[in-house]
Amino acid sequence: MSIFIIINNCNILKKDNRSLQEDSFGYFFISKHMYKSLQEEPFTQTIKNFNDIYFKSDPPMIVFQAILLYPLFGATQDTALLSISFSFILIVFGLYFLGEKIINVYVGFFSAFFVFFIPGIRYFSRNFNSAIILSSFIILSALFLLHSKFFKKRNFSILFGISFALGMMTKITFFIYITPLIVILILQKLIDKKFNIKNVFNNKRIKNIFLSLIIIFLIISPWYFSNINKITTSSKVVFQVGKNIQKITDVDYSIYYILLRIFLIPTIIGIIYFFITENIFKIKKQNKKYTPIIIWIISCILILKILPSNNRYIVPLLPLMCIIIGGLYFEIIEKIIYIIKKEKNKSIIFIIFTFVLLTFLLKYTDKNDSKFVNTLGNNYYNYETGIINSKKFEINHKNIHDTIQNLHDEKNITNVLMMQFSHLGEVIKLSYREGDIIFHSPFSCEPMCNEYNLIKNIDEYDLIIDSDINFPENKQNMISNFPIKEEKIKNIFTRWQENKEKYELIKKLENVPLYNFQNGTLYFYIKKNINS
Repeated sequence: MSIFIIINNCNILKKDNRSLQEDSFGYFFISKHMYKSLQEEPFTQTIKNFNDIYFKSDPPMIVFQAILLYPLFGATQDTALLSISFSFILIVFGLYFLGEKIINVYVGFFSAFFVFFIPGIRYFSRNFNSAIILSSFIILSALFLLHSKFFKKRNFSILFGISFALGMMTKITFFIYITPLIVILILQKLIDKKFNIKNVFNNKRIKNIFLSLIIIFLIISPWYFSNINKITTSSKVVFQVGKNIQKITDVDYSIYYILLRIFLIPTIIGIIYFFITENIFKIKKQNKKYTPIIIWIISCILILKILPSNNRYIVPLLPLMCIIIGGLYFEIIEKIIYIIKKEKNKSIIFIIFTFVLLTFLLKYTDKNDSKFVNTLGNNYYNYETGIINSKKFEINHKNIHDTIQNLHDEKNITNVLMMQFSHLGEVIKLSYREGDIIFHSPFSCEPMCNEYNLIKNIDEYDLIIDSDINFPENKQNMISNFPIKEEKIKNIFTRWQENKEKYELIKKLENVPLYNFQNGTLYFYIKKNINS
C-alpha cells in the first residue's frame, strides 16, 4: 500500500501543472537555494547563506527533508512534494508497530490499514507542508516512549530524544501534541506504584530522562537560540490573530467538517465503546491499554481548541486516531467470530472482512477525497482547463527579476512596492534579500504583518508593480478573498490611486501567473522625477 501511494503520487505530480503557492513555494525556494549552495560553496558559507535567506519563524525540517532527495531526483517542485510521501510511509509503519505494542498485531495492521482512507490524506501526502511530517514524529515519539517503558530502556529513550527533537525541528507546536502523553504516563505510573515517587523516578529512569533531554537540546538549540527573537515576535502575532478571528477561512472550516463527518465519528464510537467496556461491563482487561491513547487524543484536541489556533492543527492527530478505529474494527470481528464460533477460521474471516471493507473504502474515499480537494480551490484537479503550465512559473520569475534589476541599473531605483496577492511578491522579495534593492510585498504578508505599516507614504517608492487583477472593476472581488486584510488593502489602494499621476507606465509583462492560478498582466510604474 505504501508503494502504491508513492507511485500514485508520482503519476499525479506528472499530470499536475500547478505551482507551489505561498508558504510552500517559500520553503521550496529556500531548499533549492540551499541545495545549490551546498554544491558550490563551503559548508560554513552554506550555513551563513541559510541564516541570511531563511525568513520563516517555523523550524526548517521540511526544507532539510526535501534537500535529502534532490541528489537523487533533482531540485524540482515535484521532488519537494514527493519528499512528504516518505513521511507518510513512516506514519504507516509507526502505526503498525504502535498498534501492535498497545494490543496485538491485528490492531497494528488495521491501524496502518485505515490511515490510507483518511479523507484528504493522499492530498496531504503530496502537499509541501509540515502536517504529515509532524504527524510522523508524533507517532514515532509515542512508539519509542512506550517501548522505553517510560525511560526504563536506554536505547528507546535515545530514539525518543531524537524523534522528539526532529518533531521540534518540524513545528514549534510539536510539544503540545506529546506533552499530554508524557503526563498521562507519569500519572499512570504513579497510580500503579501508589504514588511512590522514588519507585517511579528511580536512578535508571532519571539518567535516561536526562540523556533524552541532552539529545533534544543538542539537536534543537542551534536553530532555536539563533532565532529566538523571530519566534517570539511571530508567536505574538499568531496569538493575536487567532484570538481576534473566529473563522480563519471557509477552506479551514470545510476541511474540518469533512473530517468530522467522515472520520471522527467512528473514532468517537470507538472511544465510547472502550470506556463502556472498561468502566461498566469490564468485558476485557486489554481494553485498559487503550485508555492512555484515548485520553491523549482527547487532551490534544481540547488543548488545540482552547488555544487560539484553527482546525488545521487537528490534522496531524488524524493518523493517530486510526489506533482507535483499528481497535474497534478488531473488537467487532472478535465478537462476530465468537458468535459464529469459528475460532479456527479466524484469519480467513479477518481477510474476508478486510477485503469487503477495502472495496467499500476505496470507492468511498475516492469520492470524498475529491470533495476534500475541491474545498481547497476550483482548479486543483482540473488538468484540462489549460489555464497555465504553472510549473514553468520560474521563467516568469526570472523575467520579473530581470526587469526590476535592469531598472535598478538604468534608473537607479532602490525602493520597490509589489501589490500582488500571490506568491509572486514573496518569491521576488526573496531574490533581493542580499541585494541593494528594498522590496516590499504587503499583500503577500500574513495578517497584522509589519509590512503594512511600511506603506505610510506610497510616493516614496521608486517603482510600483500593479496588475490588471487590481483594477477598480476587480478590486472588490480581490478584497472579498482576503476579509482579514480588507481595511489595510483598501487603504493601500486608495493611496495608490491618489498618487498614480506621479508615476509613468514604463513596462508591461503579460501572461504572468497571478492570484488563484490565473494569468494576468503586470504593470511597472516608475516615479516621474527619478534620476536616470
